[in-house]
Amino acid sequence: MDTTVTLLGVGDVGPIHEPVEPYSELAKPVLARADIRFAQVERVYSERGALQLHSGGAHSRVKPHMIDVFTDCGFNVVSLASNHAMDWAPDGRSVKPLKPLQNPDVSEQTPTTAAPLRSF
Repeated sequence: MDTTVTLLGVGDVGPIHEPVEPYSELAKPVLARADIRFAQVERVYSERGALQLHSGGAHSRVKPHMIDVFTDCGFNVVSLASNHAMDWAPDGRSVKPLKPLQNPDVSEQTPTTAAPLRSF
């Protein structure tokens, strides 16, 4: 009986160009090798907020629907915590509900909370 669990973690990820499907196609074969996939995202998924002076640039904010790339790639855990989280002020934080990432066992989650896709 094999008791090995493979965890694959990636950081500073998040496409900035559309369409996002080619990113999924490239990443899926490698990601499929892991039992658990974790992504730390460098983007803000929102169309709100004002770019802050301390920001590294407008590249950090992308259209809300682009977050679907993480579900398409099969990630189990996605963290939106990054040095770019406040580039667009509090109003600019990710606003699209992370429905595929929400855990039904947790009564309330914010978009900046890492949440499992499923229980193991």
